[in-house]
Amino acid sequence: MTKTKARKVFIKSKKGMTLVEVVVSLAILSILAILIMSVFASSFQVVFSNADMKKKGKDAAAGIENKLAGFDPDGDISIIRQQRGTFSIDFGGVVIESSGNYVTGNDKEFNAEYHFFIPD
Repeated sequence: MTKTKARKVFIKSKKGMTLVEVVVSLAILSILAILIMSVFASSFQVVFSNADMKKKGKDAAAGIENKLAGFDPDGDISIIRQQRGTFSIDFGGVVIESSGNYVTGNDKEFNAEYHFFIPD
């Protein structure tokens, strides 16, 4: 074997990665990491907004119940109208009827309108 041929064999037999390969792989990894982080961030945002919406709904329902019971300390819930009527549901041939008051309420804090049926 000649000296140049031996040197080529020696260079080709080296194990490892070049600097360019390392930089390219880090760039690809960072792009994938950014995509995965954005998916997790958006899912957390959805979870927190759903939890907040559920809490606001429960708070508003509790506020209207308190208003109907005569207790509304901050006065942000108002009853728009109360109407007497009958409520009926058909469950595949079985009809359930109930009479009572249909109440429409407005929550000023959340800018929402709520409907309740209070059976007798």
